[in-house]
Amino acid sequence: MSARAIMEAVLSKIKSVLLEHGELLESEVTSERAEEVNQLLAATMSAGWVEGLKSWLVTAETGAETLEKDG
Repeated sequence: MSARAIMEAVLSKIKSVLLEHGELLESEVTSERAEEVNQLLAATMSAGWVEGLKSWLVTAETGAETLEKDG
């Protein structure tokens, strides 16, 4: 898988999560909202990371029932 494909998967997921929370992101800036936005951004980055990893792992899928380690 190319780096470009992984980046597209990551960015697509990040955009999707942020769009779902547009109301929060467009709300007034307060200390309470800052904490909520901080948590949202952390969760968003985590979701993007997971999506990128999943995209990369798909390239290693095999029909074998088990994977052998060291042989």
